Amino acid sequence: MQRIAVMHVQGMPRVCRARVEQAMVDVLTSEPMCTTPGVDVLEASWYTKWQRSGAKVGAVDCRQVLSGTGRELNAFEDVLGMMAGEHGFEARLELVG
Repeated sequence: MQRIAVMHVQGMPRVCRARVEQAMVDVLTSEPMCTTPGVDVLEASWYTKWQRSGAKVGAVDCRQVLSGTGRELNAFEDVLGMMAGEHGFEARLELVG
């Protein structure tokens, strides 16, 4: 069963961006939901939007809605947590549906 989660990342070094995106591809392997329930298809985000971080120079922040099975989201949260610990940034996955 598909679940919805929000990935929160703050103060992540830019060099980790590709690793996080690759982890999404590798771990969140089930067919993604077309859009988040309640979001107009024409206004949906079809990419990961990274922003300059106000927390650290040379770092990025992200708030991204993701979907996957419970097992996939748990595995992704583990990978994200390991990267955050290794590279000194804040990251969490919030289950919302």
